[in-house]
Amino acid sequence: MAHVFISYVHEDSDIVGRLVDTLKAFGIEVWLDEEQLKPGSRWKDAIRQAINEGAFFVACFSAEYIQRTQTFMNEELTLAIEELRLRPTDQSWFIPVLLNDCRLPDRSIGAGETLNSIQHVRLYEDWDRGIQRVLSVIQPVSGMIYQLIGQLTDPSARVRIKAADNLGKIGQSAQRAIPNLLELLSDDNETVRAAAADALGNVGIPDPQVILSLLAITGDDGHPYYPVVHANTSLAKFGAAAVPTLIEAMGNENPRVRVAAYKTLAELGPAAQPELTRALESENSAVQQGAAKALGIIGETVQAAVESPLPGLVRMLESGSPDAAQSLGELRDPAAVPALIDALSDANYLCVCAALALGQIADPSAVKPLINVLRDADRFWVTRGAAAVALGDMGPVAEAAIPALTGALGYDVKYSGERWDERAREAVVDALHRIRDPSALSSLAGRGYRYEMWGRY
Repeated sequence: MAHVFISYVHEDSDIVGRLVDTLKAFGIEVWLDEEQLKPGSRWKDAIRQAINEGAFFVACFSAEYIQRTQTFMNEELTLAIEELRLRPTDQSWFIPVLLNDCRLPDRSIGAGETLNSIQHVRLYEDWDRGIQRVLSVIQPVSGMIYQLIGQLTDPSARVRIKAADNLGKIGQSAQRAIPNLLELLSDDNETVRAAAADALGNVGIPDPQVILSLLAITGDDGHPYYPVVHANTSLAKFGAAAVPTLIEAMGNENPRVRVAAYKTLAELGPAAQPELTRALESENSAVQQGAAKALGIIGETVQAAVESPLPGLVRMLESGSPDAAQSLGELRDPAAVPALIDALSDANYLCVCAALALGQIADPSAVKPLINVLRDADRFWVTRGAAAVALGDMGPVAEAAIPALTGALGYDVKYSGERWDERAREAVVDALHRIRDPSALSSLAGRGYRYEMWGRY
């Protein structure tokens, strides 16, 4: 839209500056003499042109204006009244505003009318209400937004909820309300918090502070369910535009925010894949691990046409990352098998993750290395049991492991110390069953935390 001309006396510069800042905050272009008049310009011509071309003329009256015997504002009013006479009487253009308790000048505007014939706004009585009225004329949507922002602090939770919902319906034009909606995320009422989270997603501006605030909700295990659901939905609405901020958030000092960030990236799926693949090379280890986990959750839906995350995950695996091993298993790419077999040499958790990943990929070349882990009497029972679980996951592909698994049934459970355990033996029984019957369900599932070391619950 064209600009809004502001006429005032300089004694009122502070309060007029507040009015100007408010209008600008809603994207309204303002013509102010001290900002627009250039040195050397013919000010009368410039002002006449600005008034004639303006979408609105706002005349700021005050006691200070009334006390002046001479002021350039009178010149502006004369030009504005000339322009007003040329305009249709059913369209608002001249907006009188009272900055303090004063009277309007009794100036003629033609046809027997004076300035008092034009409805004015008493800003001094109620600033927010006055601004809302001015905006409702200059930019009706902004007037509505300003009114709704005020309702976000209403004592009634129902009013706050409705205001947030309506701001969300306005969409990106309600960007001005984002700081107020962010504050509402801390409201005592969880339904109000949910409405605020939903509105932020519908406004649709992927501001970093918005994303981090929503992540803080989704990552908080103690947060009520309703706000969490709406925060998750809003994050998903931002789509690919939120990815850079989410990548950075995986390195946040708050561990809950980090987890929420990689889970959200995983929900975005292939849209986040390129950035996640590049994040595998991050110097921030938390970002690396988060990217690996997100890619693992995305799993087989990773798009082959996009840069493959495989090289980055393999490099992380070679650096000892269990998260990378888990992600490689979810990707189910046979190209990862050699690196995962090498990782079986680790004596601890990395071996467990590598074994389980090989079970997911189910490549025949992994059967013998897994048998070797199972038979290694010097290893901890958890890693040996992981090999048995992996062989069971492979099904008939691991048929060659049946003799080794059968032999493992005779391993000493009572006197083997940490080298063997009843749970490892149960994993062997389960593996034999699943290799022989591919349709069989694992007996390790649904047993609570008994087999959590192998990711079975």
